[in-house]
Amino acid sequence: MKKLFLFLLTVITISLCASAQTRTVKGTVIDAGTEEPLPGVSVKAGGNVGVATDLDGKFTITVPQAVTKLTFSFIGYKDQTLPISNNMEVKLVPAAEQLDEIIAVAYGSVKKSEYTGSAGVVKADQLEDAQVSNVTNALAGKLAGVQTLSSNGQPGAGSAVLIRGVGSINSSTAPLYVVDGMPYDGNISNIATSDIEAMTVLKDAASTALYGARGANGILYITTQQGRAGRTRVTLDAKWGWNERGVSKYETIENAGDYYQIAWESLRNQYANKKGMSDLQARISASRDLVKTLGGYNAFNVADNQLIDPLTGLVNPAASLLYGNEWED
Repeated sequence: MKKLFLFLLTVITISLCASAQTRTVKGTVIDAGTEEPLPGVSVKAGGNVGVATDLDGKFTITVPQAVTKLTFSFIGYKDQTLPISNNMEVKLVPAAEQLDEIIAVAYGSVKKSEYTGSAGVVKADQLEDAQVSNVTNALAGKLAGVQTLSSNGQPGAGSAVLIRGVGSINSSTAPLYVVDGMPYDGNISNIATSDIEAMTVLKDAASTALYGARGANGILYITTQQGRAGRTRVTLDAKWGWNERGVSKYETIENAGDYYQIAWESLRNQYANKKGMSDLQARISASRDLVKTLGGYNAFNVADNQLIDPLTGLVNPAASLLYGNEWED
C-alpha cells in the first residue's frame, strides 16, 4: 500500500512539473505593407504544436518552456521565424514573386510567355505617371510601333493613334477601340484614365482576326477597373498648379511710340515678304504709309524731303507731329 501511494505521488509530481514547463504566447499577425490583419496564418512551435490566426489576425499558442522561437507561414508571404516575446506583433512581407503578365486579346486572355503574336501592354501605374487628361495621349512613347499625332492643342483633345504606320491613303487609319470585349464607337476622350486597368495594343493579323476588316489598322483593347473582394478602400489623387506669362504684358501697348514702331515693322514685313521688295524699298514704303496714317507730310515739323532718310528708309528721329500725340488722345 505504501509503495502504491509513493508511485501515485511521483506521477502527480511529474505531471505538475511538466505543466509548469509550458507557457502561453499571444500575438497578432499583420501585412507589412497595409498593416491589415492576416487571418489563417500558420503559427508553429516545432513538431506537431501549431495554431492558425483568427479573423483579426490574433493567435494564442501554448508551447513548451524550452521552445524559444515561432515560425509564421502564409500563402503569398515569406516565412518568418521570430523569437518568442510577450504580445508579439508579426509583420509578414509579401513574397517577391513576379507573376506572368496577362495580355487581353480578341478571344480572351493569355500569358505573355505563351503569346506568339505582336502586342504591347500599358498598365494602370504607367497611366498614373503620365500627366494627361486623355487616354490616347497616355500612349505617347510607351509602346513600339505606336504613334500619337496631336493636331489640336485644346485642353482635353485627344490624339490620332497610328499602329505600325499609315495603312491607307484614302480610308481611315484609326485603330478599332474595344472596351471590355465590346467594340467602342463613342468618343475615346470620354473614358477617364483613372478608370482603366490596362491597355493592350494588338498589332498583328492573328490578334485582330476576330474583328475582321474593322481591326485592319490594329486594335486598342481597354480593360477597365473591376471590383475586388476585401475591405473598401478610398483613394484620392489631387493635382494643382499655376501658369504665368513668360513676358509680362506682352499684349499691351502702353505708348504711341511703341504703337508706331510695331505698325512700321508690320508694313515693312508686308512689303518685303508679300510684294518682294528689297529691304530698303520696303523700309521707305513702310515709312511713307505710316506718314499717311499719321496725317501726311504736312503733319510734321520738317520738309517732305527731310522726313524720310533715303539711306535708311526710316522717319527722321528729329521730326515730330504738329498736333498732340498723347496716347490717351
